[in-house]
Amino acid sequence: ARAAEDANLVSSDAVFPLLSDELAVRDALAAGGLPLWSDELGMGSPLAAGSMAAPWNPLRWPFLWLSPDLARGWHALLSVFLAGLGMLGFLERRTSSKAAMIAALGVQAGGFAFANLHYLPKLDAALWLPWCLWALDAALKGGSRRAATGLFAALACSALAGFPPIFYLVALSSCAFAAAGLRGVPLRRGLRVAMFGLLGITAGAISLLPMAEVARDSTRGATSVDEVHSGSLAPAALAGLVSGEVFGHATDPQPAASSPVAWWLSRSGHAAETLGANRLEWSIYVGVLLLLLALAAVVSGDPRALGPAVALGLCLAFQFGLPGIRLLYQLPGLDLGSPARAGSIAWILFPWLAALGFDALVRGDQRARVAALSGGALLLLSTLWLSTRAFDEAWCRWLEEDLAERHGVTLEVVRASFSVSDSQRAFGALRAATTSTLGLCALSLLALWSLAERRVRLGGSLAMALVVAGGCLSAWSWVRPRTLAPGDSLLPHSEAIEAVRSAAGDGRVVRLDRSASGVDEVLRLARPNLLPVYGIADLTPYVALPSRALVTELSALDPGGTYRSGWSGLSDPELVSAPLLDQLNVTCVLATEPLDASGLELTYERPGFCVHRRSGAVGRVRLRLQDESLTSDGVRLIEESPGRHTWLVSASTASTLLVSQDASSDWSVEVDDAPIELDRSSRWTLDVPLQPGTHTVRCTYAPRSFRLGAALSGLALFAALLLSTFRERDSQRSRSAVMLGRDASPDPGKR
Repeated sequence: ARAAEDANLVSSDAVFPLLSDELAVRDALAAGGLPLWSDELGMGSPLAAGSMAAPWNPLRWPFLWLSPDLARGWHALLSVFLAGLGMLGFLERRTSSKAAMIAALGVQAGGFAFANLHYLPKLDAALWLPWCLWALDAALKGGSRRAATGLFAALACSALAGFPPIFYLVALSSCAFAAAGLRGVPLRRGLRVAMFGLLGITAGAISLLPMAEVARDSTRGATSVDEVHSGSLAPAALAGLVSGEVFGHATDPQPAASSPVAWWLSRSGHAAETLGANRLEWSIYVGVLLLLLALAAVVSGDPRALGPAVALGLCLAFQFGLPGIRLLYQLPGLDLGSPARAGSIAWILFPWLAALGFDALVRGDQRARVAALSGGALLLLSTLWLSTRAFDEAWCRWLEEDLAERHGVTLEVVRASFSVSDSQRAFGALRAATTSTLGLCALSLLALWSLAERRVRLGGSLAMALVVAGGCLSAWSWVRPRTLAPGDSLLPHSEAIEAVRSAAGDGRVVRLDRSASGVDEVLRLARPNLLPVYGIADLTPYVALPSRALVTELSALDPGGTYRSGWSGLSDPELVSAPLLDQLNVTCVLATEPLDASGLELTYERPGFCVHRRSGAVGRVRLRLQDESLTSDGVRLIEESPGRHTWLVSASTASTLLVSQDASSDWSVEVDDAPIELDRSSRWTLDVPLQPGTHTVRCTYAPRSFRLGAALSGLALFAALLLSTFRERDSQRSRSAVMLGRDASPDPGKR
């Protein structure tokens, strides 16, 4: 009940499926196995390859001894620290130390950072971009012998973070930076850098190859240009550059579609882009000062600003789906989801430009001075105007009618998204955010004026303080910790959960949802991914890459159960006796009220939560005898771990052992330690033929993509270490030769 009251649909992925998958990974490692498979997800599902839990991510390894819920905060702290450190190291080679520090703080206080702390794979994949740039800059200029090894490590860590689309953007940005810096670089050095970069990408194969294989058989993957474009940001999101809370706090349970401010700022006739808005992606906060400093860099004419300015323009065009950008949506790798993910690159580019703008003002660049101060004055007047607006009830009622007319929708559609009280609360929060931004604008103007007058100590210190203060103000509600009640545990004992476990037995659970959305009741019925944490198999969990075969069969049974790229549950109680559910071993049905249907027995009831035991399922493991009858007699489980099961089977006649699960080609079976060929005509059972007698049957999940990926990652690591060692030895020999040559000099004065 407490969880339902504090539910947050915006950042719920932090718990389901991310935390639930991390718990499954921890349990698999504790059992002495690899986290490759989960028996409780659907008909069994790839774990490491099918989720963002990223067990191969090096940033998770220091915290494996902690429970994932406790490790999350320390992991987030490490990620933010590394992002700032990489930015500081990169820009100290290109700007003044104060400018580099401001950029580093700007990265740590950026909207992409604090809006994605709940979904760390995104942040972990993106934070390595400044490290890649740092390593490339040093390696191409020949200033560091180990820089190429650093490039290998940064690309590998980004690839292993568990979020391939953002890794792809990081790799693409690194390639563009390297191409721009190749002029005048010796061929041998350029080839060496390219080799280490390629090895770094290859080192991520243990994560990338299995994910690619699962994605190929999933309902999600490459999408059409129109689908990608529909996920681009609305222009209204630009308001989030100045304040991170324009569209509400992270603790607000609804997405940006329920924000009247988002409706108010969106373009006329484009209600669809507002209805599909995600507040997490709309949080592109940069901060007043960094925004103005970046503007100063762009107009200063500094040639160093050209590269990041062009890259930032492309990122923003890609995020917002500007005309002509649809061509990029067709490129492989850029068609893998929301264009808003390009914000992971803009997150680095804005502070980079801000550092260059800082130096331009310190140099006394007149154009930079005029642009920064004029932009600050305009922003100050705008926020002052907003802070004095009166958003009373009469204005909010007028707003409803105006939005309906402006966006071409009915008044009922507008009122279904938010009420007058919601408007008053949202615009009251906007006024409060504007008031705090007003102070930041005024102080930013003071900092800019100080820098323009070359009062670097005052302007630099004030700038650093403003970046930190602005980040804290905007990020506070996003990073506020949630605590359990005293005496509670993360997975407390539950009478309702135990009732589900008793009814399900060794079978699977399905839900009945007759709501208009198709998920309202599902979320109240031991919501997806909760049951697997308790060791109960759930036919319809939320997974990042749903099985296309399973979704297709379930959608053919009940099209009303289809939800987005998956299938959420039954929409018609008449279908509870469908033979397909027998084949899928469904033994438990959850509903918000008792069901009167053949084959169902009500075993637990409380208001809004009813558990039914379902008969007719085939069972998880059965013997099919020659007369086609099924029995569990003579079958005993002797070993079980994720992706590995062993049974002792006694059969008096020739028979077939049936194991109910997704029988993909990545499963291998041994009978008495001898591998056998399987009949794979049935997708949902492993059919193991047995001769009379007692046999040991072992089923093992060992995907070829994982074996190949692990081999490639290992080879890439070995090659990188070998090349680094040879390079170091060559350098030592060169230094020794130089010293010997000096010692052999005939002139004692030159010795």
